[in-house]
Amino acid sequence: MDENEGRRRNIRDRISELEKERHETLQFDKRFTSNDENVDSFGKLEVFQEGTQQKYNKRKKVLEDELKALGEGTNEQPLLLDHHSLRCKRRRLNRKRTNRRNSVESYDHTRSREENKCQRDVGSQSDRDSPTSECDSGRDNECSSSEKQTRKEVIEILDSSDSSDDDDQIHTERNVDAEVIDSSDLDDDEVNEEGNDSQLSGEDNIQESSENLAQQTPLDSGRMESDDDHFDSDDDEDEDDVRSELRKENMNRIEESKLSMAVQGFRQKSVEVPQPPDIDDIDDIDGSSQTSIAIANDAIPFEAEGGEVIHHGERFRKNHCYLMDTGGGNQEIVGILDFVSDHAARCILVVRFEDTIIGIEDEGLEYKADYIHESHVQIYKEVSIVELSELGEEPEDVKEIPKLIYEPQRDGIWCQFGYFYNEHSFIQAGRRNQIKSLEFFAGCGGSLQGYHSCNFKTVMAIENDDMAVKTLKANNEGLRVYEGCVRDFIKDYDTLSFAIGKIDHVHFSPPCKGFSTANRNEIMSDNDRANNDLSLLIIDVVRKTSCATAVFENVLGMWRRKNVHYMKNIVKELLKLNYQVRCATLKACDYGDAQKRPRFFMFISKNSIPIPSIPAKTHADTNSYVTVEEAFSSLDYNDGAMENMNFKTSDLRPGQHGLIRLDSQKIAPSVRASSIPPFHYKEDRCISVREAATLQSFPTYYIFHGNITSQYRQVGNAIPVKLASNVARSIQTVLAHKYEGE
Repeated sequence: MDENEGRRRNIRDRISELEKERHETLQFDKRFTSNDENVDSFGKLEVFQEGTQQKYNKRKKVLEDELKALGEGTNEQPLLLDHHSLRCKRRRLNRKRTNRRNSVESYDHTRSREENKCQRDVGSQSDRDSPTSECDSGRDNECSSSEKQTRKEVIEILDSSDSSDDDDQIHTERNVDAEVIDSSDLDDDEVNEEGNDSQLSGEDNIQESSENLAQQTPLDSGRMESDDDHFDSDDDEDEDDVRSELRKENMNRIEESKLSMAVQGFRQKSVEVPQPPDIDDIDDIDGSSQTSIAIANDAIPFEAEGGEVIHHGERFRKNHCYLMDTGGGNQEIVGILDFVSDHAARCILVVRFEDTIIGIEDEGLEYKADYIHESHVQIYKEVSIVELSELGEEPEDVKEIPKLIYEPQRDGIWCQFGYFYNEHSFIQAGRRNQIKSLEFFAGCGGSLQGYHSCNFKTVMAIENDDMAVKTLKANNEGLRVYEGCVRDFIKDYDTLSFAIGKIDHVHFSPPCKGFSTANRNEIMSDNDRANNDLSLLIIDVVRKTSCATAVFENVLGMWRRKNVHYMKNIVKELLKLNYQVRCATLKACDYGDAQKRPRFFMFISKNSIPIPSIPAKTHADTNSYVTVEEAFSSLDYNDGAMENMNFKTSDLRPGQHGLIRLDSQKIAPSVRASSIPPFHYKEDRCISVREAATLQSFPTYYIFHGNITSQYRQVGNAIPVKLASNVARSIQTVLAHKYEGE
């Protein structure tokens, strides 16, 4: 059977489903317009059906083109199709249909409510004489006017839904005692992303009161609010799709690289072929899983006299490099770590620096591979036992095993790589009395709470949002806060350094709206570029402070092709400054926070200090995750004095416009800085600010200042406290000692 027959059959089925959907929609339009006696005021049936027909014809043509591309009825070579994009399109179509139905249901409910109200009002005045008819007439006119307005809003929603390529998240709400969610809290395509502990942008899409607008700050220093995990109403599924897309994009590049071919050739020549990591995807990363080569690592060293072995008249020396023919005319470089017999050695793969991620230029990216830290690097844990007969002469460009270790991306851990030195090569020089740190884009203090739990002394926090600063000061007595943008702080650092003193550690969480995996714009906007450029300031901060270690945090969207040059430029410049770098992805739920929230982390340390390890999971088993109900159990709902128990309200219900209800027995989706907070798992309302803060592991005594919109934003922008604590503990392990050359 043709290997593409299954795919063609699937497309044909989808065309049939599309025809059925078109028929149902046409009937829906007909029923909708026929029920409206004032239809001429808002649009005619022909207009609806013409738009519907054009829309479905366009979708059908796309499917037919795909069918043709797969060689329907021919022996043509099929084209490579992006099935992830097709799945996303189907989801958007389904959501449009759901939104149309929900909108009409909302209209019917409103219309029924208005009619009942009119009947009650008319009944209450039935005993009156002549005024009755006038009152009835007035009520009828009022209902008719209200009904017209409601119908108009429904029509606008449907028109907007049909004319947009993506779902327009539009809704109407009524004012109640608690502050009402503004319709702008639902951004198109959920482009907003979680800017953890970053600063609020003056061009933020959230519309606020004039008081809040006056508090907004310039773009280059503003706090961004966003979320990487809430892509669509189908949150977890879409999140997995995005991660799958990123993995596919990166793995295609990895598999085609010279390094990948070198690894394959090296493993083919080993006596015992090493097994790849037993990891399917990012969910299984514990930060310590690496290639397990039991035979090679557990082999008993052979006592070679003088560290060398003579084999078939050729001399082989420990710690020296040799060429190895891997077939197909290819030769790779391996270094002898030690000997396991008089005819075999434990070897490590060595490659050129230009074949690592920083040494590769991708066409179309704003990145230049114009720096070589060392000519060659050894590949982290790529160790195998190799017969000495497989080794040739020593290469001319590298004689001994290079000191710099490169941890490459691998299948299953594609989002993890690093450049660092052997941890045993550093010499301790006494205990460090106190770890002094700087907190950039501090927000309301999520990461700061994590560092404080590990006895870090934050000598200064840099934050630009007035309400976040007020929250910081209220909960951290004596904390010095620089109220301004990071660029200004860097300019003032030479003066401030006299008061601050020597800095051991820097935490840096810049805005990440432009990096959002939910931001589907292929061309970067000026707004996104301005915010993304703030990430490059980590280079200036490290240079200015000469800190021993640093942590850079952002979203997985940094791995997208249009954004990856930011990450590569940062790593390249840090290597130039003689720092080591290790990049990984951590999920908050793996460290005791009651939400998923995967984030990109970059661990940084001087060349004279060991690179911090990736924190080991404290909740590695999904059965050990902290559920929403368990997290909320710490709240005393009978305590009337508990702060921040206020919550937003909405006429929307779970299932409408991406609004979800929490599952009490599962972890929550990422707490968000924007849009509608999820509904409580039991009560018919949005979760409160306090409950959102609890999902972020803030203690119950932590108070948030500002209006309700600002409070939600501060909580959503924060780094989860328990995740931050585990990151801080990894840094603390390294900085517990001083080191020679520091």
